Amino acid sequence: MEIIKYILKKDISKMRNSFMNLALPLFLFSEPLPPGEHQDQEMSIIYFGPVKSVPSKWTAWDRINIKGPLTFNQFIQYFDKHYGVEVSSITVGKYMLFSSYPPPKKEFLELEIADAFTKKFGPIPHFKKFLDLVVGGDCKAEAGKEPPNADIAPARRRSESKYKV
Repeated sequence: MEIIKYILKKDISKMRNSFMNLALPLFLFSEPLPPGEHQDQEMSIIYFGPVKSVPSKWTAWDRINIKGPLTFNQFIQYFDKHYGVEVSSITVGKYMLFSSYPPPKKEFLELEIADAFTKKFGPIPHFKKFLDLVVGGDCKAEAGKEPPNADIAPARRRSESKYKV
C-alpha cells in the first residue's frame, strides 16, 4: 500500500511503516521522518569552532553534482568560486586522492580526477557511474575573524570519460 502512495506522490506525512512478527507477539508501527539538516553553527563541539554548512541546510540525501571530467585544479577552483571553500582534502570512499599538506606538485594538480584514481588505486569498476567525492576544507575568513570550518555535502562527479565513471 505504501508503494502506491509513493507512486502517487502523496505527502510524506501520509506514509506509515509496519513490522509484524507472528512468531512473537510483536507489532511495530512507525512514521518516516525527513532527513536532518546540516546548519551553520557558531560553536561546534566536534570542530571546536564555527562551522558553515556548504550548501546551506544540506541533508544526507543531497549531493553537489559536478559535470566532468575535471582536473584537481579545476575542481578546487570550482569550490572556491561557487562556495568560497579552500579545499584541503578530497577522498573517495576509503581512498585519499588529494591533500593540501604537503603541497601537491603542479603535474598532479593537472591530472583528471578519474585518471588519478585509476593510477593510484586501479581501474574504476564498470558498474560505477559516479565517483562520490568527500571534500574537506575551510571557508574563506572575514577580516579579523577565525575562518569557519566547512561542513560540505558530498560531491558527485559524473563523467563521460574512457573509464565509464
